[in-house]
Amino acid sequence: MVTETPPFDGQNPLPVVVQDALTKEVLGLEQMNASAWKKTLKTKTLYVLSSGKKIAEKRFGKKEKSHLSKILVNTKGQILALVESPASKITPWERSNQNAFSLQSLHQLLERGDLKSKKGLDVSQMLGKGSEYLAKKLAEEAMEVALTSVRSRFKNDDFLEENADLLYYVLLLSHSHGMCFSEIIQRLWERQS
Repeated sequence: MVTETPPFDGQNPLPVVVQDALTKEVLGLEQMNASAWKKTLKTKTLYVLSSGKKIAEKRFGKKEKSHLSKILVNTKGQILALVESPASKITPWERSNQNAFSLQSLHQLLERGDLKSKKGLDVSQMLGKGSEYLAKKLAEEAMEVALTSVRSRFKNDDFLEENADLLYYVLLLSHSHGMCFSEIIQRLWERQS
């Protein structure tokens, strides 16, 4: 659950980015000291400093507790707290209707086999073509994104379509190697140290 202990200096609290574990939506920026850190680890509930600098349980609304899914610290001592918030309980369909369809939701569609290609092929049909085929398609789509971006008659819709195709093949190829897209996002975050 924890990579290392943050470098608390006894006086200054450290910032904590609070992110929804499912949707990856940033829910806020909080502050934490060593006491809040210890209480968070002990209870598996996120504790932060309130505006009065007292330790308080992070809540969403009046009743919803923040169940801690994971807490990470990078080499700069920056803290990322992944929590299960009320937003985690929203279904992918509800989220898409709120224009907040996330990469995690796409991954869930992929896991269920419901993520369709542009030609309407389902996941099992695409995965059945093998990793080599998917890697070729990914390379083709990357080239199309690059070429579409520099065309003299640039069209946003074409560029958007090519990016969607590229992301589709990134998701599929990652999945074919047993990797979740959130692992890629995690690796990007770790590079910020």
